[in-house]
Amino acid sequence: MITLRFTAVTATCVLLLPIGAFGESIDDLRAMSPEQRRDYVQDLSADEREALRATLREHREENRAALRERWESLSEEEREAIRQKRREMRDKRRAAWNNLSDEEKAAAREKVRERREKMRTMRNESGNKRDQRPPQ
Repeated sequence: MITLRFTAVTATCVLLLPIGAFGESIDDLRAMSPEQRRDYVQDLSADEREALRATLREHREENRAALRERWESLSEEEREAIRQKRREMRDKRRAAWNNLSDEEKAAAREKVRERREKMRTMRNESGNKRDQRPPQ
């Protein structure tokens, strides 16, 4: 019985240790360049990568919950002001896009395609099979 308890406690600590370690380094990961981050993640074992993903997922959900709570705490007037500001920014971007020449639009689209392809390549190299869609 004591051996079973010891094994259970040890296994729990081993499983939770990477999560605690990554929880402290989320800001460090975000401060890294994409290449540094890719290298760092590639050097992790499969279990460590999965623990990191779980930690990042949890952190993202906490942030979303905080944002949702903040949004719900706003008055209707404050929400409408934010919506109006977003509409103005969208209209401003749309106007800037409409003022571009066809060549500038084509160059901008190509730049976006290159960024997407680079991100897709980086995801695939890091072992994340989530994004296996063909290029558009």
